[in-house]
Amino acid sequence: MIELDRNAGPPGEAVLCRIEAGGGPAEVLRGPVVPWNGRFLRYDYATFDFTGVRDPGMYVLKYGSRSGPPFRIGRDVYRRDVWQPTLETYLPVQMCHVEVRDVDRIWHGACHLDDAVQAPPSTVHFDSYEQGPVLPYAFPARGRIPHLDRGGWHDAGDFDLAAGSQAFVTWMLVLIRETFGLATDQTTVRPDERLVLLHRPDGIPDILQQIRHGAENLLSGYRAAGHSFGGIIEGSIIQYSLIGDTASMTDNRIYDPSLGRTEAREGRSGRPDDRWAFTDPDTSLEYQVAAALAAASRGLREIDAGLARECLETALLAWDREQGRTPVSARAAYIPGRPEVQEILASVELLLTTKEERFRRRLEALGPVIEANIAETGWAVARAFPLLGEGPLRERTARALEKYSADTARELAANPFGVLWRPRIWGVGWDLQEFAVQRYFLNQALPKLFDREGIFRVLHFILGCHPGSNVSFVSGVGAKSLTIGYGMNRADWSYIPGMNVSGTALIRPDFPELKDDFPFLWQQAENVIGGAATYIFTVLAADRLLNGPEENK
Repeated sequence: MIELDRNAGPPGEAVLCRIEAGGGPAEVLRGPVVPWNGRFLRYDYATFDFTGVRDPGMYVLKYGSRSGPPFRIGRDVYRRDVWQPTLETYLPVQMCHVEVRDVDRIWHGACHLDDAVQAPPSTVHFDSYEQGPVLPYAFPARGRIPHLDRGGWHDAGDFDLAAGSQAFVTWMLVLIRETFGLATDQTTVRPDERLVLLHRPDGIPDILQQIRHGAENLLSGYRAAGHSFGGIIEGSIIQYSLIGDTASMTDNRIYDPSLGRTEAREGRSGRPDDRWAFTDPDTSLEYQVAAALAAASRGLREIDAGLARECLETALLAWDREQGRTPVSARAAYIPGRPEVQEILASVELLLTTKEERFRRRLEALGPVIEANIAETGWAVARAFPLLGEGPLRERTARALEKYSADTARELAANPFGVLWRPRIWGVGWDLQEFAVQRYFLNQALPKLFDREGIFRVLHFILGCHPGSNVSFVSGVGAKSLTIGYGMNRADWSYIPGMNVSGTALIRPDFPELKDDFPFLWQQAENVIGGAATYIFTVLAADRLLNGPEENK
């Protein structure tokens, strides 16, 4: 893809050169570029097709006086050093409640060991956290809630633990493990020591250890009060804006109001710096967490049967309770909303986990809801097709998916990159990766309706083929990547290997912007754990579609 100024004149020729062993470029292919049909945003676009070049090696593409960065052609381009930095460095660095070491480097010390206290009632907090006027349980305002000092990942350039994000990542990691059999081991995790050692294998697949870390966090609210909490975040704006080692945010001692502000005794202190837990219940969140825990129970059977059992029992408890009451809602950050959609996703996961008939019957009853929300639910229901049989629900879902396929095909054709371009205040990268996850399962279930090209185009977009620049959204991956990002080390104008940013944002009406040399625009350069998980899936999906299965061990 070649981006052209609207005044550039007629498209010219492009040249593909192979970088020879001696270092010099040798021309391999020369030819005209083909204009895309119309203008996109403020630019014209043209394509140069070199798909016939199959010899492995390093290449450079030239157009006029400009050359792109060197890139590799080979069947294994998605197999090595593409998803690995995200799983082996980025996700471990984001782990909360542990110390994270990489040989002599300490990414951060064991943090937030004093989590957490009850947020005060009627609180409208920063980052969209809210606590309602009535505290739902016996914990007084700013009173300690037990069990909240385990598991979870810091989400993005700040350090909160939003249950919706934790659930989504845990769920995605299970889908990665089950779909691609990922079993690499490059990280040591010692939960009882609160210690994580990067690039030191311990005999347990890394992805299972990450699933366990997510499950521990999701279970904490149920252990404390029997339901999921919306999230945990800092109580003061000074803490919230911290940049650096997360272990310095609090004193890691449980707040005890009977002590003086500078007193510390037996793991307690008089310093009121413990983070706040926002505890209002929400039906959509309960279903989302139930889906994640049901899925986690399948993966954790391999390494922790007791935790796997607790995950499934908790998921069933949550699902049964929400089935028997009127939906409740909470106004807080990262709560998914739309409980009718979350119920479908949870029912699918519980059906896949238990094979119980009641979940199949419930999905049958929700057929009209599935059809009305096919973009969000169809891919998940398609995963359960083998258990649903050839009955009316499968037929109804397939018909709705046929219409959805036609609708998205029109939208994909509306821009030269072949992706769903739906810009918001931040870049579209994470949304596209979630679309690729869903598209993969639809391709597996209904390949005549959903081809594999949609997944490849998303990955091309993420790794540099997007409007405005050719910079990869994944730090350290791609021909040229964003290495100054909005993460915990942004004050150092640095990054975390494998971090995944939302990418190019739209400055309305038509200017695509990615300031890859400036780390303080969260709309473009912030990393999030959800994006990390869907990125790993997207890369593995693309490789599977190109090359078939590989034992990632």
